[in-house]
Amino acid sequence: MRPDQGIPKVTVLLTDGYSNGRAVAGPANQLRKLGVNIFSIGVGNYVNPAELNVIASDPDSTHVFRMNSFNDLAGWVDKLSAVSCDGK
Repeated sequence: MRPDQGIPKVTVLLTDGYSNGRAVAGPANQLRKLGVNIFSIGVGNYVNPAELNVIASDPDSTHVFRMNSFNDLAGWVDKLSAVSCDGK
């Protein structure tokens, strides 16, 4: 990670499944403590919505997304830019 120079730190998690029993809260919390803004994107019908919420930064309404297919990602990029680059 770069030293803090006012540049947002962002992680985007893409998943088409679930964690297979692995704990996700601990690693997500560690990233947030480092000032990383986490977005979680579930693609398809086999994702665990509760895991997406645990992983993502708050509020879930702007950091958790569901998509039907990976083809839907192109339209999502503008949303990511608006939320992650607002200077907060």
